[in-house]
Parts: sequence; structure tokens; C-alpha cells
Amino acid sequence: METEKSFNRMTGKDRKKQILRVAQHVFAEDNYYGATIARIAEEAHITEPTIYLYYKNKKDLFIAVIEDCASFQLNALKRIINDADNLKDALVNLIREEYNFITQVTPDIEKIMNMARIINDPDIKACMLKFNSDVHELVKENIEKGVEEGVIRDDVDSDALSRILMGVVGGMRTMLLLEPPEAVDAIFIYAVDLFEKTILRG
Repeated sequence: METEKSFNRMTGKDRKKQILRVAQHVFAEDNYYGATIARIAEEAHITEPTIYLYYKNKKDLFIAVIEDCASFQLNALKRIINDADNLKDALVNLIREEYNFITQVTPDIEKIMNMARIINDPDIKACMLKFNSDVHELVKENIEKGVEEGVIRDDVDSDALSRILMGVVGGMRTMLLLEPPEAVDAIFIYAVDLFEKTILRG
């Protein structure tokens, strides 16, 4: 365990970040029900009461982890849009990046988000609904920009198309649990190609 001197060297903000980082790994390894505050404290080299200074209980900490993971993913998607040379590339890259999250970029985060999707708790569900809504609004907003700029067909329903694209990524997530990765990759490549040929212009 840390000494009082070493504990005091870390600010409250840094301590919360440390706890979140360790908790994310423990939840990803042990799942929500198997993880304990005791193990998180042990992995973080702090006492259990230290964790309770920042989080009321395990659920409170898990929700904080979900929010941190959601923020990471949402900010990454925003960077994809901002870094693209044009809106057409941004939209295609947005779909590819979401798939990247599932397959290779952030395995612990993907485990956490998948776990949160199936936990029957109203507070956790509310947290996930907010994340889904934020991603939906981001995609929808850029679809609408695409229509205005002539990149996307003007007869599309931006709300429906956003949900369809999110559904495609969600379907890939489920398929990866059942199918060989290379088979899912091939289907995803086809889905992106279909989007480019039927929805995008030019």
C-alpha cells in the first residue's frame, strides 16, 4: 500500500484518473459482477476507503468508467471528422473508425461497453442511452451537412440513416462473437462499399 507521503503527492484529480484507469482494466477482466472494490484498490496500490472518497460504491465507479470510455470514443469520432480532407471522407472514416473500436483499437473499452449494454440496471442503461444518443446526433449532424453540401443524396432521412449505420456497426459487434474475424471484415468492407455507392454522390 502507498505511504501517506506518496498518497499526498497525487492530486485528487490525478487520483480519480488512476482509479478509473485501474477500474477499467479490472472490470474488463472480471466483468461487472465479478469485480470488487478490494481488487481495484489492490491493483491501484491504495486502500479501499480511498476509493470511497471518490465513488459511493461499485456501481458509481462502473458508471464513471462507462462515461470515461464513452467520452474517449466520442472524442475520437470527432477527431476523425475534423481531420478528414472533406466531408465524404469524414463520413466513410467515421464508420470505419467505429468498426476499428470493436476489432482492434481499444479491447478493454469495447469489453466495458458491451458489458454495460446487457446489464439490467436503470442508471447504467441511462448512461448507455446517452452515449448512443450522442453518437447518433454526431452522425446525423454530419449526414445533414453532407446533404447540404451535395455529398449525400438529398432524399435520405438523416435520422433513419444515422440509426441504420449505427445498427450496421452493432451487427458487426454481434457477428464477431459468432463468426471468424476475417468473415466479418469482408462483410464490413461490403457494407462500406454499399454505403459509398448508394448513399454518397460522386
